[in-house]
Amino acid sequence: MARSLTANAVLSLVTGVLIAVFAEGLADVLGVDEVVLLRVFGMVLVGHAAILVAVRGRPDVRRWTPCNLAAIAPYPLLLVGVVALGLVEGADAITLLLVDAAAVGAIALWQARVVRESTPA
Repeated sequence: MARSLTANAVLSLVTGVLIAVFAEGLADVLGVDEVVLLRVFGMVLVGHAAILVAVRGRPDVRRWTPCNLAAIAPYPLLLVGVVALGLVEGADAITLLLVDAAAVGAIALWQARVVRESTPA
């Protein structure tokens, strides 16, 4: 469980910092004007990473992992929906969103498997 949360924390930290630091360029790629919202989203991801690092070593980590899974599981579907609805244009924007969706989706599937395997029958 701790390994899947650590992977999630690393992904959240890296993407959060990149989004916060390069918000203007990302806004250009995505074709949006909301640079401030992108920066806030980046900082939320950094906060998410900090929370994951704090709970991964706790004795009650089994209780926290399903909560995190519930928080991240819809995200890949939302990104795929944004692409499918044509809300972003351009190959770079579409690729960026789908790669992010795949990365978060893989971590969500990993966490779902870990939760399922750790749940007593």
